[in-house]
Amino acid sequence: MANAFAGMEFLRQYAGEDSFWTSRAAEVYQSKGDNQSTESGARAVGDVLLTWVRQVEAGVSEIVGARAWSEVGLISTDMMGQVRRLLSDKQTHPAAAIVLCGAALESALRALIEARGLGLPERPSLSTYSQLLRREELILQP
Repeated sequence: MANAFAGMEFLRQYAGEDSFWTSRAAEVYQSKGDNQSTESGARAVGDVLLTWVRQVEAGVSEIVGARAWSEVGLISTDMMGQVRRLLSDKQTHPAAAIVLCGAALESALRALIEARGLGLPERPSLSTYSQLLRREELILQP
């Protein structure tokens, strides 16, 4: 039973809470009442999970938030390179590098919000992103 629940939770997080795959896994597990053992239900969830994995590998389905995290990786790498250049330039004020670090952090927080399917705040900012993620318990209170 624990393996079935772990599989369903995995799909909820990586296929999406409202995805076909998550709802289908719940359906096949719950149909165990129809002369199906708990073990059979868990195997059915495993089959759904394996089929989803094949779909992801084939490029038909995608992992929730994967595109956003990929973009954050590219943006962050580029921004941190710029930060290093700013810090090594003695004629540039150190605040310029700090502002750029804040922009990289803001991009990462926004990507986390999008990856989790949370609604973006009406007034997007580092502060509102942080507040939303704290409310959702995705980042810790200081």
